[in-house]
Amino acid sequence: MDVRDIKLEDFMLDTEDVFSFSVKETKDVDEECDRIRKEKGMTDFSYDDKPCLLYYNVYVIVNTRKETVSMSFSVHNSEEDDLGWYDIPLSDIQKERLLWKVICTLSEMD
Repeated sequence: MDVRDIKLEDFMLDTEDVFSFSVKETKDVDEECDRIRKEKGMTDFSYDDKPCLLYYNVYVIVNTRKETVSMSFSVHNSEEDDLGWYDIPLSDIQKERLLWKVICTLSEMD
């Protein structure tokens, strides 16, 4: 997954040390979430042809105290892991690119 292509929206100040953005849904992001759930043994996915309302809420989370950036997602309307949370593993280069994406997004905010 190329983190440079994701779109950040809905800035949220979660705590004094943590803020986050929602990640706009894209096919690339959905496929990454599906891949992670498949590795965990789940069998219902966002791309299934059956009538399925499964969707993901994906977040970029910045912790200023720990000096970390990460991505996580929650699952909704799943028969197997509804409201489950998963981390999206990121390489060091992905984390760096994601941090720059956050900085650029913050700089464009009013």
